Amino acid sequence: MTQGSQGDGGRKGRGPRSSPGPTLSPSVDLDRNLPLEHPLRLFLAEHALMRRLADELDEYCSRLARNRGNRIENLAKIRGLALELQSASRAHHRREEEALFGQLRARGVHGPPDVLETEHDDFDQLEADLVRLAAELQLAPQADPTALFQAASSLIALSRSHIHRENEVLFPMVLELFTRDGIWDEVQRVSDTIPSSTSEDES
Repeated sequence: MTQGSQGDGGRKGRGPRSSPGPTLSPSVDLDRNLPLEHPLRLFLAEHALMRRLADELDEYCSRLARNRGNRIENLAKIRGLALELQSASRAHHRREEEALFGQLRARGVHGPPDVLETEHDDFDQLEADLVRLAAELQLAPQADPTALFQAASSLIALSRSHIHRENEVLFPMVLELFTRDGIWDEVQRVSDTIPSSTSEDES
């Protein structure tokens, strides 16, 4: 777990206080410029869901740190949000790896997908850690929550920075490179084989 670990030692017993994640720059406002049926719209919708879950996770960790509300209920909410984020991110990362990254590597682009896949592994570890730590604290609610706060802070920071890099770098890159006839049909075909959490969330 290399993400978001710096500075945690000086914040023992305190919840995440991450600043809000960066928004899309005006020059790369994909949501505004993409056609309504473009395959990347689902990727953006999944990012919006993941960012919302990370923001809610930040809020409930802060409530726990400040003793606001019922401690058991806050821990249950944290664990539930961690499970939701785990489910949403796994589907989204699989979609990227299967529908986009292979196409990039076929065009000789290896650096960005390699870095992002490594971060996908970091997501898996941090989410699993957070689910476990929240469950343990539910059984012993008066135990020290420092490890939970550190895992949550790292996961929140990773979520925001990762989504920002993909919105600002990955998606504009694939729009520039994927110009061959039929390539977006292939992206859509692969994407359609992977369930998304967004339709359930929006219903």
